[in-house]
Amino acid sequence: MATNTMTTREFFQANSSIVMKLYSNSTPMEPVVYPELFNDWDFPEDRSFATVLSIAGFGVLQERTEGALPAVDVAREAARSSFAWTTYALRYFVSKEAMREDPKSLIPKLPGLLRYSSDQTKEFLIWSILNFAFNPAVPLAVNGLPLISANIPCAANPAVTFSNLLLNVGLSVDALQAAIDLMAIMPDDRGVLLTSKTPRKLVFPTYLRKQATQTLQSFYYPGTSQNDVNPVAGVVDPLAVKYITAPFGGPYPWFVTAGKGELGTDAHALFASVKWDEQEAHYDEDRKGMVHETEFRIMYDAVEQRGIVGSQG
Repeated sequence: MATNTMTTREFFQANSSIVMKLYSNSTPMEPVVYPELFNDWDFPEDRSFATVLSIAGFGVLQERTEGALPAVDVAREAARSSFAWTTYALRYFVSKEAMREDPKSLIPKLPGLLRYSSDQTKEFLIWSILNFAFNPAVPLAVNGLPLISANIPCAANPAVTFSNLLLNVGLSVDALQAAIDLMAIMPDDRGVLLTSKTPRKLVFPTYLRKQATQTLQSFYYPGTSQNDVNPVAGVVDPLAVKYITAPFGGPYPWFVTAGKGELGTDAHALFASVKWDEQEAHYDEDRKGMVHETEFRIMYDAVEQRGIVGSQG
């Protein structure tokens, strides 16, 4: 049960005859941003966790001598990861007096404010995947390394490693081309074959909007007198995200990702799934007032590092 109660005292000025208009800075109607990037995969709703498993396929074919049997290879299990659902909730309680003595009709506006708090909570949680992408203290379950790392072992052949990390380079034509090239040479779990991840999005904090626009929309190299054609013009779609944190003045992190899709396809492995997202209200007979609460149950993370390249700027 909630311990704090909104009474007529909380809105004394709002209910006076002097106040002509009420407003809140917490009620923008903009939709949530995270579905533009993160996968929403289907998981069983009757489980409190989800497990995914990769299968290491076969290697390259071997030359067969005439009359001889072909070489034999074996596919096997590679990397397993488990993720848990977590519930987030918030409620408020309004006294009977505050409900009845509400000349400015403020109480009906409160569900919208609660809805906004719920949406913002999702954004903060989910985009933290990128905010902690370089932090060794926030590793992925698959290999104990951060999302963006320099030496990522192949699950079925740990002696072979790959990188999805660009050194601390700012966003530019050459840096974006390097990120695209790096994504193109990521090996499979055996460390033998190359995966197929097509760059689709350039994800960056809003501070980099100008630089991203110049990098992606200039036909020639931006900021120079060169007549060389810009090789990354229009190659990926920009996604400016205000929830990616960075100090004003930089450095500003940025990421190149593949598109959305199922695991094992031409897609990245970032996901955010909401099992339920509910609001409900009821009258509390004991306390003589209205309780309004919202909650959602969510699971969010990255299964593996392929399909994304990042730089700290």
